[in-house]
Amino acid sequence: GNCVLISTRPYPCGDHAGDEVVFTAEYGGHTYKFILVHTKLNPEYSPGDTLGPGVPIGRIQEYEETYTCSTGKHLHLELVYDGTKVNPQDVMTNDPSSGGFGCNTTPCP
Repeated sequence: GNCVLISTRPYPCGDHAGDEVVFTAEYGGHTYKFILVHTKLNPEYSPGDTLGPGVPIGRIQEYEETYTCSTGKHLHLELVYDGTKVNPQDVMTNDPSSGGFGCNTTPCP
């Protein structure tokens, strides 16, 4: 109930980099800002909306939608944790007692 969609805009990289979706959340006394690039926002949402758990906020764009700044379909994820840009993989896998989510994930090869 505290996850808020901040903005969506074309990502500033060439003519066809796709879109950027930004949302924030509070969890365990920490602030998280998620920046998803090459992501098309679900048209049901607009900036200022509160996002619930497990809702699909968008889709990863196809290569044809992002080809000047992309080598193929993928998600570019940035994470700002308590005001500092961090490695998203670290926060996803770290224990919740240290501000992480405790997810069982592995980095891409």
